[in-house]
Amino acid sequence: MKRIAIPVFLFLLLALPCAKNLLCLKQEKESYSQKKDAPTMEKDLFNLVNIERQKLDLAPVIFSPPLRLHARKHSQNMALRGDISHLSTSGETYSERLVEGGFYFIKSGENVAYSETFISEFIHQGFMDSPGHRANIVDPDFDELGIGVVFIKDKGYYVTQDFIRALAPKGRIEAEVEVEENINRIRRVNSLPPILFLAEANRFAQQCSTNEAKDRSRPPIPSHFGETHVFYSRTPSFDHVYSKYKDKLLDKNYETAGLGIDFSRHEKSPGGAYFITLLLFPESEYKSRSNKDLKEIVLSTINNTRKNKGLLLLKEDIGLATNAKKALKMIYAQKNTSSIAIPRFGRAVVISYVTENPTLLPGGLKSQFEENFIYYKRIGIGIRFEKDSKYPRGAFWVVILIME
Repeated sequence: MKRIAIPVFLFLLLALPCAKNLLCLKQEKESYSQKKDAPTMEKDLFNLVNIERQKLDLAPVIFSPPLRLHARKHSQNMALRGDISHLSTSGETYSERLVEGGFYFIKSGENVAYSETFISEFIHQGFMDSPGHRANIVDPDFDELGIGVVFIKDKGYYVTQDFIRALAPKGRIEAEVEVEENINRIRRVNSLPPILFLAEANRFAQQCSTNEAKDRSRPPIPSHFGETHVFYSRTPSFDHVYSKYKDKLLDKNYETAGLGIDFSRHEKSPGGAYFITLLLFPESEYKSRSNKDLKEIVLSTINNTRKNKGLLLLKEDIGLATNAKKALKMIYAQKNTSSIAIPRFGRAVVISYVTENPTLLPGGLKSQFEENFIYYKRIGIGIRFEKDSKYPRGAFWVVILIME
């Protein structure tokens, strides 16, 4: 935010150095001041700003009626005090005044001035001759401008230029849809499969974002989520997320995720910001392993348990393995590992379960292999990795047949 006082003699000396001409200009000023009202000066100053921007091939700033009212209010405030400042009479800064006025913004800048002349070109040149004020005028980030001019008889003109980079907050659902679509567009361009955003993970991520926006502690990650990589951002622009986490978004090891977005003002982002929580779930390291390798992993896990108890190690039986594969197909078709009608396979005991990690046995099953199947020697294993509505991140469906 910049301020500058523009006394009329500075401009007059620049334009007309002789004393005689000074007197003529004073008379001319008095004549023109009755013709050129404050709104006309505001319009002229606005056009002069865009002329400067055009010279540098910058996008023009858009005229903002609400910002004009905001700027006029501040100019009136300065006129009543007879001083120029970026602070209001109550001590509020420009940023604080914007917040009080209900503006949402990514960036803000303000120029203020006092001038005895109504000539807009002189006032504008005064701004342009000051590096700080010029920087606001030609800042490519600003896209909206409001100018307020207030004239006080026998005093002069009080001028405020209010610049912002406007921010139009999106609703939560609209924001989440946009971010999800853009993330998957980035992956598609890089020949990667889309990320599936999970409902439960989205709800948890939303709670995280809401807590962040309200300066509350983050909730603990549910244990059943398994390995979860969490990324937090506070930003007025979604582009920040795409650039900051591009390497993560392009990691083929991620296929499922959770996303939560909350918009709020914050002391570090008075103009408003999105609080974004992104959960990324790495794919199972065993997902790409061959079926043979997976069966060996399950068998090794079982035999390690038995070995620790001094029991005989189970050996794979081709016939049992064939029947285990058949049973697995039937169980997965019905999506049930317990209450399901499957044919008996002779005297073989049929065991089925679902796990995200093939190296782990359900607690009850582990004790059975240690205590109930002491004299069993042969085993057949069927295993497959699948993703479905119940297990959107994917899981291993396992069927085991064992015999003495």
